[in-house]
Amino acid sequence: MPSLSRSIAAAPALALALALALPACARVSAEDAATVERLAAEAEGAAAQRDAAWRDAMTAAVRGAVGPRPDLGPCAVPIGDVSGLALFGGIEANLDALGLGDVTRPSGVAVARDGQVPKKSPRRRQLDFDLREIRERKAAYERMRGPELVAETKRVTSTAGARWDALVVVARSVGPGRVDPGAKTFEAGANAGRVFVYDYGADKVACAASFVATNSASVKVRTEVDRHGRATGSNADETLAMDLDVETVRAAFRQLVAAGPPKP
Repeated sequence: MPSLSRSIAAAPALALALALALPACARVSAEDAATVERLAAEAEGAAAQRDAAWRDAMTAAVRGAVGPRPDLGPCAVPIGDVSGLALFGGIEANLDALGLGDVTRPSGVAVARDGQVPKKSPRRRQLDFDLREIRERKAAYERMRGPELVAETKRVTSTAGARWDALVVVARSVGPGRVDPGAKTFEAGANAGRVFVYDYGADKVACAASFVATNSASVKVRTEVDRHGRATGSNADETLAMDLDVETVRAAFRQLVAAGPPKP
């Protein structure tokens, strides 16, 4: 393929031209590096205390200390749009992905299965991720000058907008079942359980709900075919699992009301 060979031959010259065009990478000064570490250490210390409070409150909620109390009114925490807060298949290994943006974004969902509250809140996991990236940049002396690295550290360690984190407790779950490509139908899955919202400003579980969720009535999937038009693969299983997660979050948050101790 001539075009491919020409691209390969031209690559070294292109790389050289780009290298000459880019400014020399400025080393992060010792003062800026120390500032980054100080800010990170302060944020981690404060986050550890917040996380302990989050975990204690969520553990108590899972054990029944608080629950949905519609008589106390609606959920007072401004939740906003939760369309993007999928549980990513419910796979614990993927829960680090649930920070969903920088640490100041007031949204995160953790999952509790078998009554086990995760060790870290979504907010703490996001902070850990952001600080790990910053430290890697500092160590590699990438093209981010010291003042810019300090500014980025201040941004991700700010608590100005972090308002709440939620815990979805999945008590019963049935995954999506058999897919019939010919009839274009599938067996819907279902999740049932409770959701708790922790308000960092009030330092308590402020909202709660019980929920039952099922797959959407219609889900678009992608099918791969060979040159003869025969199906060779599909993303149906993955798509249906994620759709169930999205619907679980939507169903749970739709039911939110104020939380409180059980009525006597």
